[in-house]
Amino acid sequence: MASASRAEFAQAAVDRPGTASGWVGSGVLVAAFATASVAVAAATTQWSLTEAPRQQQGQNEETEPCSECGDVQLGEQPVAASSSATAKWRVFTDLGRDLVQQGRLSEAERYFKKAVEMAREGFGAEDPHTASACNNLAEFYRLRRRYDEAEPLYQQALQILTQAYGMHDVRVASSLHNLGGFYLARRQLDRAADCYEQALRMKLEVLGTGHSETSNTMYHLAEVRWQQGQRQQAVKLMEQSLEVMEAQGVGATPGCVRRRGRLAEMLLEEGQVKDAEQLLRSILAYVESTEGLEHASHAAAAENLALALQRQGLWDEARQLMHGALQTRSTHAGARHPAVALTLRKLAELELAAAAAAPAVSPAQAVAGEVTAAGPGAGGALVAAEREEVESLRDRGRQQAVSITQEALSIAQQAYQESLDWQRRVEQPQDSGSGGLLAWLRPSKPQLSALRRPQRPDAAALDVARCLLTLSQAHTATQQAEAATRDLEQALQVLAVAFPLGAPDGAGDCEQQQQQQQQQQQQQQQGGGTAAPAESSKGGGSNGGRTQQSGQAEVLAASAAELSERDKLRATRVEKARHELSCQLLAELLVLAQGAAAGGQLDAKAVRQRLAQEGCGA
Repeated sequence: MASASRAEFAQAAVDRPGTASGWVGSGVLVAAFATASVAVAAATTQWSLTEAPRQQQGQNEETEPCSECGDVQLGEQPVAASSSATAKWRVFTDLGRDLVQQGRLSEAERYFKKAVEMAREGFGAEDPHTASACNNLAEFYRLRRRYDEAEPLYQQALQILTQAYGMHDVRVASSLHNLGGFYLARRQLDRAADCYEQALRMKLEVLGTGHSETSNTMYHLAEVRWQQGQRQQAVKLMEQSLEVMEAQGVGATPGCVRRRGRLAEMLLEEGQVKDAEQLLRSILAYVESTEGLEHASHAAAAENLALALQRQGLWDEARQLMHGALQTRSTHAGARHPAVALTLRKLAELELAAAAAAPAVSPAQAVAGEVTAAGPGAGGALVAAEREEVESLRDRGRQQAVSITQEALSIAQQAYQESLDWQRRVEQPQDSGSGGLLAWLRPSKPQLSALRRPQRPDAAALDVARCLLTLSQAHTATQQAEAATRDLEQALQVLAVAFPLGAPDGAGDCEQQQQQQQQQQQQQQQGGGTAAPAESSKGGGSNGGRTQQSGQAEVLAASAAELSERDKLRATRVEKARHELSCQLLAELLVLAQGAAAGGQLDAKAVRQRLAQEGCGA
């Protein structure tokens, strides 16, 4: 048994009740996910719920270690109804965690379900251990975006804990925190706020203001308040969360740094640029000390600080940071990577802003300069020379912006074309000796560098349109109204082609159909048992083959549901970005139509109609 795998050991526990009890009784087993930090107990007298997974747009955050956070003691425990069931619960919980960390999600789900069954059998349906098992399975479903299956499990766990401990217990607070995270992931903000507020009140009462768990709930409630538009309260909560972490001595951890970055974003949007600058400088210093100057994280930190400096008119330092970020991106990702195009576009926007803010010779300076020691008239010549020099600097910056944006546009267009080619190749896999679709989805090593993190066509199209918007602004600044008009029309055309339906369900349905096609093709190929383990092929019989195929079908169905939910959420975000960008493009076009530089080539009335059709605000 010592040499057996964990899966074999679990099967032995099923076949021979009580075999596993000695192995699991010696400590606390933690059931957690790679991106989740919900801890569950395995000892008969202890279990804990720690920081819930981060529900941010595409952002996950690791839990910072807390030396003061011990396991939360349960009260007097009922005698387990079945020692065999409790042993299996412990093993299945541990196996589910390990399988998630290995990426074997379908197997992990099976063991988490078994853990719930064994907890109910061994401890009882109303026991806190059952709540722990339900919470683990709910977290698993949430991470896979199977929300309809997750919510009742969260509610069941909360109900069990509330009945067991009342409304003044940290375990109930942690369960409320998890439920709040679930609602935040679904953008049900009012429900999320209610759960987080209850959790925060309990944690303040039981743990106090200086505990990491209190800080964690403050952080998540701040995010909810920000999305609800209660920005001042959000900033205050985020600041309090950071103060707690820094007081605990974990201010230099990745989690705390990420929270500083989020607070800096909030402060920038609120116009508190100086405060944001201080935070961004601390982040840049942290990245330099931990990752070095050549890391991609350093480029992102430098860009963010450059933006704050740009808002304050500190052009020289902002340029220096942006050029450094550009060099890092080019070295790290390649000179033609879409990330390089993004940095180039930001640099062009910086140059345009600097040119627009270049100090001009004021009327007062002109009057004062008319009389100098050289006599009347000499001052006027001096003022004219200064004005000419300033205008020359402005022109140079604007021309640089045009050149930089054209380079960014070239890279973005190339990336867009490559994303379209990639999409066509996925939709029409070759069935020759290369292995078809599965060979494409699981490329050999030489192909990995080209396929790592490919852009989706809709995201690439948005990048192209944004580059064209910046280029139109640069052309407008250089008095090239016709070129600016062409840029804007081209950007709108790119969006029209990439988003033919112009609705969130449209883009999502297209991608969903592609994903379902891929799943069907994988099911056909796997139906013959090609993905079966070696031991299955050694003589499991036809029943074993049918069982495995049935299991694969369930996995594929679950994956399709997960992809469908994910695509819907993503399509909504992408459509919002498309709509906002389209409105911005049309607004710029209307300005050109109303200006004398348009030369009558644009019909302002027609542009207003297009704005109305797009649903843009006045």
